[in-house]
Amino acid sequence: CMGISCADVGGLRRQGQQYYSGMEPCGEVLARVDISSNVSISDAAVYSSLSISAEGRPLSFAGSTSSVTVGVMQVRNVSELEFRSVALEVTSSAVVQDLSTLTLTEGTQVAVAKNASFEFRTGLTLAGDGTLMNNGILRFTTQQDTIRLIAPIKNMGTMAVSATQVETTGSLQNDGQLTLDASSKLTVRGAFTTSGSVSGAGTVELHSGSYQVNGGQTAVDVRTPAATASTKFHTLEDTSLRIGGYGQIAKFLDLSTGLLAVSSDSPAPIVVGGDLHLSGDAKLTFSVQDTATGFVDVAGNLKVQSTITVLLTTGTAFVPTDQRVVLLQYRDPKGTSAVNASSFFLLYGGRAMIVVEPAGEVVQVLVKFGDTIPAASPVPTEESGGLSMAIIIVIVIVVVLLVAGVAIFVVMRFECRGGGGTGSHFDRASLSSRISMRSGSAASSRASSRPGSARSARSTGSQRSLIPRRVEVTDTVPKRVVPEGDVENPISRMPPLQGPAASSGTEAAGGAWTGNGNGNGNGNGNGDSHGNGNGSPPNGENH
Repeated sequence: CMGISCADVGGLRRQGQQYYSGMEPCGEVLARVDISSNVSISDAAVYSSLSISAEGRPLSFAGSTSSVTVGVMQVRNVSELEFRSVALEVTSSAVVQDLSTLTLTEGTQVAVAKNASFEFRTGLTLAGDGTLMNNGILRFTTQQDTIRLIAPIKNMGTMAVSATQVETTGSLQNDGQLTLDASSKLTVRGAFTTSGSVSGAGTVELHSGSYQVNGGQTAVDVRTPAATASTKFHTLEDTSLRIGGYGQIAKFLDLSTGLLAVSSDSPAPIVVGGDLHLSGDAKLTFSVQDTATGFVDVAGNLKVQSTITVLLTTGTAFVPTDQRVVLLQYRDPKGTSAVNASSFFLLYGGRAMIVVEPAGEVVQVLVKFGDTIPAASPVPTEESGGLSMAIIIVIVIVVVLLVAGVAIFVVMRFECRGGGGTGSHFDRASLSSRISMRSGSAASSRASSRPGSARSARSTGSQRSLIPRRVEVTDTVPKRVVPEGDVENPISRMPPLQGPAASSGTEAAGGAWTGNGNGNGNGNGNGDSHGNGNGSPPNGENH
């Protein structure tokens, strides 16, 4: 009567899932559809029953931003299922099993209507940039399998996790009810935001990303894994896990890493329903503004196992005079807590200090401002942290270069001394062979002789070096010490040239050698060296 058709509103409901006559969603209403291959639709469609099965093969359900309404949907025995550019709404129930990956591409939305249910009975990966929006009941019942949530999830109904390990690396927004049974755990590696309730006997484990409570109530244990790396060269704002907000964030909170952010102008305190344990690399930031309604209120006791760093900042309108602002308060009726001011390390660019003192039934950790208070440690910056690291790197490089230089010097001295000799004794044979190789001379030298020899010498087997025994060691070449009365010839500075064959000869006065040799020989003296032999070339002269 108003001229409105399904093309205008996509269907006009009368009550629940009942439509006015003639106002059903556009498209053919099919009683039951079995899909076993890829599907592409161009118009809106309504399925009272939709069964998707592909015998273990991948399958794609694609449309052009089409609206698909499904009463009952069942997915089974599909390796990978992709919903592409589809707005799919389940109005009654949906069950997914025997599926490894469900991908929601960008622009895709899978919605669970109020009073409807969507159940995952198998471990899988929910991937893509599309959104899973729950207004009914979203169940995970995988019998200890793991559900990996990469695609964004918005829960405005009930999200029930039973016997399932849920890991989220995308964004999980809970504005409804999230329940974890005793055999379940929610692992957060992305962004977890809740303004609703989180309850049950399960646990929430925070690894990275963010955990933000906006007035909700989390009544499960929340903990972090043990810290594995130090952040001494980074600012406190640079951390892989950040926790903040207001309202109850845990029943029992155990932080060994991450950053707990507290602001005094929050509408309500951050509440821990039980005990609070701080250890390892856990840190606190405290932003002090004009109002002081925000702090950490621990209903149980406080346990601090390491010095906790507190980064203090103040608003532009805040004037730090003689004031005391509550950062944290806890209950210690038996007086068992060992927390004191030394349990905290304050970073602040002004005059402030941490004070721990009882106040009635609670113990308060306060920040005390005043002109007579010594200045706190300055707040580190990324520049100073980077500079410190740069200085350390430079020092390490210098030390390495010094060590390398000393090693090279020792090796050179070692080589000059003949490879391990002590004192001034020189390895003459070794130096002789090295000089022979470097000069490119022949591998052997012929026997030499000089007339007028006054002494004779013989050698058999390996050739004996003829360098005098008295030697002074210089950096490179040994220097002969000339006896008094001798005339030194510069040639005598050269080491002997060795040969493999035996020789004999007679040394003349002045150091010349004459003789015949059967093969190659060597000679060294203050004069010329001549020799004949049966070697090659015969009757040759060697200078």
